[in-house]
Amino acid sequence: MNDPLVLIVDDDEQSLLVIKSYLEQMGIRTHATNKSNEVIELLGSLHPSTLILDIIMPDPDGFKLCKMVKQSSEYSTIPVVLLSCIDDVENKILEGIPSSLPDAILTKPVNKARLKITISAMLRMWEQYQKMSQGVEEVKGMENMRDNLINMLAHDMRHPLQAIYGYCSFLDGTIPSPISPPVLAQQIKNHAYRLNQMLQNFLDVGRLENNKLPLFWEEFTLGDCLRQCVERMANLAQFSEIKLKLLCDEEGFKMEADSMLISRILDNLVNNAIKFSQKGQEITISASTDSSGEHVFISVKDNGPGIEDKHKQRIFEKFGASELFLHNKPSVGLGLAFSKLAAKALEGDIWVEDNPEGGSIFKLSIPSRRAVQRAQSNTQSHRIVDKEKE
Repeated sequence: MNDPLVLIVDDDEQSLLVIKSYLEQMGIRTHATNKSNEVIELLGSLHPSTLILDIIMPDPDGFKLCKMVKQSSEYSTIPVVLLSCIDDVENKILEGIPSSLPDAILTKPVNKARLKITISAMLRMWEQYQKMSQGVEEVKGMENMRDNLINMLAHDMRHPLQAIYGYCSFLDGTIPSPISPPVLAQQIKNHAYRLNQMLQNFLDVGRLENNKLPLFWEEFTLGDCLRQCVERMANLAQFSEIKLKLLCDEEGFKMEADSMLISRILDNLVNNAIKFSQKGQEITISASTDSSGEHVFISVKDNGPGIEDKHKQRIFEKFGASELFLHNKPSVGLGLAFSKLAAKALEGDIWVEDNPEGGSIFKLSIPSRRAVQRAQSNTQSHRIVDKEKE
């Protein structure tokens, strides 16, 4: 928030200098003018925090200026203090329109202590206005992002729903089918799986953000987890004429984590790669461990259009994905936002790099069972040492 500034308007040069001097002694920035016809222009250029207006001035006088400011949609939140040496100023103000009344009145000659109290109150009022305005803008921004998110989800769900509707028309005989019933049923299952995945991501992103998604730790084989992912995504890849290739240096490597959560991350990454790949291209899923076996590294490499550097972080954000959708960028849905949060829940990370051959490489790093066991073992040993010290 900028430092507050008080705009003083008075055609009495002596009064103007006195008020300006008092305020500057209080450490308050000021701008003074004896020309009332400059006020509207100064409001736009200076954006003052408080406006002090003398009542008796050449047209427009203080009353007119106060009314203009208070009835303006742009400047109505600026506190206005009227200066007066008129005995019946209260009666004149009471005759005014409520929406054009000043926030305070000071009489001339101005008392320094009263000026300090009044201007301090006006500046506090101005700060509250700023905070309220900022809060309103933040709420509006959140509402816009929420609407964008819903629009994105609805848009992404429309295609599989239309496909299911079309395949059902083949099955019930409404339209002659060039595809056998078992193939049609499989395609319906594929699109239903995609719909379910979208909805599950939408629901679980919020749960992960609030640490309310339960994790189920179990021992499983890395190679089995990857093969099952390829099998689940095979029909979708085949339908899109995309080849899936699995490379795993540690097929028999056993690890301990939430296998279901890792499977969902992999499904999202592979599904995303299929979505942005052209017919005839290949997607490579590879995995390995580091030399200590404490971390597992999984990569999903495609030859799609790639991702601009400025979007490489945004695609993993819930609202970032919706903003890209809003700006006519290819929609990545909530799959990557979910995957990022899920990786974090597993104490790992996920990121994207450029594929030297064109396209993108999404990389997932998560601790293996050994790292988890070691952390638990270290914690237990620390507890034992601490107990012995006691």
